[in-house]
Formats: sequence, structure tokens, C-alpha cells
Amino acid sequence: MTPPVPLLSAPAEWTVERVPLVEATVRGLLAPAGTRLVVDLSATTFLASAGLTFLIHLGKRLADAGGGLALANPTAAVLKLLRAVGLTRVLPAFDSVEEARAFVSAARPIPSRP
Repeated sequence: MTPPVPLLSAPAEWTVERVPLVEATVRGLLAPAGTRLVVDLSATTFLASAGLTFLIHLGKRLADAGGGLALANPTAAVLKLLRAVGLTRVLPAFDSVEEARAFVSAARPIPSRP
């Protein structure tokens, strides 16, 4: 039986000061060799550029390792931001943790582009 995809409960505010703490939590969730993760954004009300950058890099790293990252429960304001910067094209967002886990569990690696 495959273990469930780990879930990161995102902080209310993703600021440059918070990113190292989130990164440490992610390392723990993915240790030793995890490649799939769901980020629950239900409590997130502010997503600074540092948080966006972290999510982009994490998503790429997991995809490059054959896994994936999905976002769950974004608030209306956060979803609007994610769409405005085009992130939902590379980091899919879902209305529930269950939907995000199902997507990430079934995700196939995206071939690298030259």
C-alpha cells in the first residue's frame, strides 16, 4: 500500500522570514526521498514573492525528481494572485486536500524541455 502524500499546512503569511521555517518543515515531510507533496493554503492570507518563489522552486524540484506538488484550499484572494502570476498552470490548485492528493498521486513526470 502506498503511503498518503504528505500535507504541508501553510502559514498564514508567507514572508521572507517564514520561508526558512517552511523549508525545514518540507524537508521533514519529504525525508528521506519523498517526491510528492500537497500544500494546504486554507490559512494563508498573504503570499509574498518569497513564498511564491519557494513554491515554484519546490514544484520544479519535485517534478524533476519524478513527483509533483499540488495546492489545496486556496482562499479567493490567494487563488486570484496565483492566477494573476500564472502559477496555476505549473502548480495546480484544488478545492480540497483529497483532490490535490489524488492529482499528485496520479501525476506523471513532465518531460524536461531543452
